[in-house]
Amino acid sequence: MAEDCIGPKIKKQIEEMRCGDVIVLENLRFYPGEEKNDPSFAKELASLCDVFIQDAFGNCHRKHASMIGVDGYVPSAAGFLLKKEID
Repeated sequence: MAEDCIGPKIKKQIEEMRCGDVIVLENLRFYPGEEKNDPSFAKELASLCDVFIQDAFGNCHRKHASMIGVDGYVPSAAGFLLKKEID
């Protein structure tokens, strides 16, 4: 598990990942920018990924940076579970 979800430490961890590796980020609600949908926080999160897949139907109504902010900075799509709930 990563010690942080933004900043140079997590970026270094991601750069060192190998194919098949997974990193679990710290709880995003510990960061004030998450629930405020702070654009700079969303941009920091987006800098950690190549694509954003929203698959949290029970949470996607929340106006949090990780729910609606990140997709403004990277390509995004609905995940299989979200699509199933919508259909």
